[in-house]
Amino acid sequence: MEGSIHIVKKYFLNNLVLITVLIIGVAVRIYKFGQIPSGLNQDEASTAYDAFSILHYGIDRHGFHNPVIFEAWGSGVNALYSYLSMPFIYFFGLSTFSAGLVNLTFGVLSLAMFYLLIKKISNNEVALLSAFLLAISPWHIMLSRWGLDSNIFPAFFLLGVYFFVSSFDNKKYFLLSFTFFALSLYAYNTAYFVVPIFILFSVLFSFCHKKIKISDIAVPLLVFVILSLPIYLYVAINIFKLDSIITPLFSIPRFSGVSRFQTSFLDKIHKPGFFFENLKVLWNILKTQDDGLVWNSAGGFGYMYKISGFFALIGLITNLAIIAKNRMRSFNKVFFILLWLAVSVALGVVMEANINRINIIFLPMIFLTASGIYYLADFINSRFLSGKSLKSLLLIIVIIYMMNFGFFVKFYFTDYQKIIGPVFYESFGEAINYAEKIRGTAPVCVTPPINMPYISVLFYTKAPVDIFLRTVKYANPGAEFQWVASFSDYNFKREECSSEKKYVYIISNSETSSFRGKNIKMFKYYSVVY
Repeated sequence: MEGSIHIVKKYFLNNLVLITVLIIGVAVRIYKFGQIPSGLNQDEASTAYDAFSILHYGIDRHGFHNPVIFEAWGSGVNALYSYLSMPFIYFFGLSTFSAGLVNLTFGVLSLAMFYLLIKKISNNEVALLSAFLLAISPWHIMLSRWGLDSNIFPAFFLLGVYFFVSSFDNKKYFLLSFTFFALSLYAYNTAYFVVPIFILFSVLFSFCHKKIKISDIAVPLLVFVILSLPIYLYVAINIFKLDSIITPLFSIPRFSGVSRFQTSFLDKIHKPGFFFENLKVLWNILKTQDDGLVWNSAGGFGYMYKISGFFALIGLITNLAIIAKNRMRSFNKVFFILLWLAVSVALGVVMEANINRINIIFLPMIFLTASGIYYLADFINSRFLSGKSLKSLLLIIVIIYMMNFGFFVKFYFTDYQKIIGPVFYESFGEAINYAEKIRGTAPVCVTPPINMPYISVLFYTKAPVDIFLRTVKYANPGAEFQWVASFSDYNFKREECSSEKKYVYIISNSETSSFRGKNIKMFKYYSVVY
């Protein structure tokens, strides 16, 4: 018993810094989770409702049985997040809390996995710095606290890279690596471009250095092809306008609208200056750490605080120099992080970037920042401080980052809510629930200027999907983003809310003056008139 206590104590002391970093990272991600950010984004509601629908009715809101990708607005939304959400929705019900739990879970898991990956390709100090920077990264904190489907992609790609690098010590990990790479194709459509290219060059690099043999990856590669085949069939079906594939286990839908990957890339590739303009947008995001979208970047703190650009540049130059020193004749695992960065940059060239579209680039950028801090501190220490002050230099930099982190946390949990609340339609759910409670048999007219208000009604009322499918009417059928004009007792066009019927209205608070003499129940931003 005493021996076990001694072992635990020794392990705790040896890993005290890592444990502290993980505690900080977990705490800032779970504090007031489900309440901040306030409200519910339309994509978040869409992902969660389709998960709820399949869990209880076996079909999504377009009637497809276990689709490999959801038709959603008419142009497609990634399915992996929804399927991972189902256990949380089953146990906790459909709510803003359960809708975000997948990103919270994998956000926390990523802290540990990122440390383990960097430890395999660099030293323990750089690994600790990388974990620390990820733990306090505004980008990753915000990513972990709301249920945007595409934000699961970096975590699954990270797992794929980690197990690929681990496979050089144990070949059995190749199967796990290729499985996670295949699953990441269902996380975000940018993976269709990133994953195959990364696998190709990683395998070629490893072959050239005789680290793997064909027999090592034959079965994992076959598993990857089998698991990824439905996604590439979906791409072919929607490009060539073929019929949907329906099987007893799953379906591969032909969308009624134009698929998202076509509008974001294929339809624009022929425009003059397309690639150059995309590169300018990407460079501006990396330089300013902002894309102008408040749900991606808040308060001017950037994805990793503005001081990180200098360190990331040093990290990039130093790591490229290490690789180039032997003209890639030696096997250096840093190659895989630099390849990850290169493929991410290439992605930013072939499509117009914003922070969530280019979310795959930020983990390698955080590694470059961490390694830049370490190499600069080590250089100063060895050249000017007689090699005795490395830890002190690193501690000073960590304190500077902690100060920035403190300012971000204060802003995020206070003033940020005044910004994000209206954008995420805070109190709209309260208005919907109140209208549903008091309306009796009266129809409801929903008129605020909200993006896709019908999905919030589906989410908060937990409306049966068969009723939605039977009654839905689209204002613009066949469009990339199809607007629902009405379903069941809910109407979303004011001009079609007949004065002959006694409607219950859900409106913006700014509209209440038009309903003088009516009963009005006001919430923070929205009101119910009855």
